[in-house]
Amino acid sequence: MWAPIARTAARTPWATTVAPPPPARLPWRSGSTWLLAGFLGVQSALAYGYLAWLAPDMQSRGWPAGRTGALLSLLQFAEWALVLPTLADLSRKRDRRPALVGSVACTVLAATVLFAAPTAAPWAVTTVLGLGLGGGFSLALVLLADLARDAQASSRLAAMTFLICYSVAAAAPVLIGALPDATHGYAPAFGVLVIVACVELAMATRLRPSLRETVRCAALT
Repeated sequence: MWAPIARTAARTPWATTVAPPPPARLPWRSGSTWLLAGFLGVQSALAYGYLAWLAPDMQSRGWPAGRTGALLSLLQFAEWALVLPTLADLSRKRDRRPALVGSVACTVLAATVLFAAPTAAPWAVTTVLGLGLGGGFSLALVLLADLARDAQASSRLAAMTFLICYSVAAAAPVLIGALPDATHGYAPAFGVLVIVACVELAMATRLRPSLRETVRCAALT
């Protein structure tokens, strides 16, 4: 009964076996991918570091818990609500370095003030910090799509980038938190964050549009 049907189905084009696509490879040999992963790792380390230790630092200076909680809320609000509409327009530009450098420069400025004069205009400084952190992170996510040649390459690039950056960022609060325990003060920890922000600024200047071709070549090998 089923033999004629099976023979007919075997002769139809749609019944032809299609070879599976080759396994996708992560672009481990792409220096541009490592640069973007490092940038996101440094940026996330800064964000986690300030989220973890900004409030304890302010409380050590006599701030009540409610006030420090409001300061952290302002930081997170500035990271997202104030930058996304602007970045939606900036994403149309080919070279994102001016926006990236501007965002990271805000982070460097705020980090320097929080280290040198933490009680000088903390609300304004925290707002600038949030703008810098949110802008840098959002634009780096846009670069994940910029540097890939198609959707599959973008997913591989994102997989490798997030594996590296969040592995780095997860250790940041612990390592930074070890400094106050060792030095009995938060100044060394916030000094390290200034250095990290300066490293991020240097990396932002290297995220040029021509990196797209190097990522594409590495993904094909």
